[in-house]
Amino acid sequence: MINKLKKMPLGFWQVDEKPTIEELKEYYSSKYYQNARGSYENQYTEDEIRCFKAKIEQKSAIIDQILNKKNDFQLLDVGCGEGFVLSHLAKRDWKVSGLDFSSAGMESQNSHCLKYLKIGDLDELIANEIESGITGTIVKILVD
Repeated sequence: MINKLKKMPLGFWQVDEKPTIEELKEYYSSKYYQNARGSYENQYTEDEIRCFKAKIEQKSAIIDQILNKKNDFQLLDVGCGEGFVLSHLAKRDWKVSGLDFSSAGMESQNSHCLKYLKIGDLDELIANEIESGITGTIVKILVD
């Protein structure tokens, strides 16, 4: 999956010859989390886990404050990865669901959240969520 960048007329760069859905599924299910590259590791220290949880708690506290601390929230986590956000908010009685190309990250870090996960083509999964009526749902974009 080697891609070249192409400068677009408005000045931003875009991947030319984007990977197919099948290539993305293969990459996320067998390489992305397993090779411990970038910000993902095969195993985290206790301090790293505490840091993840503290960041999520801080951001969810801001959401609580903005939304008057109601506990009837829903979260759709698009690209939920290892499931740390799903885990935290599910423990706070939020209705949660996650979408991702693969379950590999969540299997290794928060396997108890697999019941909230839908796997597949994210565009199709998002379209399905919209069709099923996700009104009143907070879509996680700013949490990471």
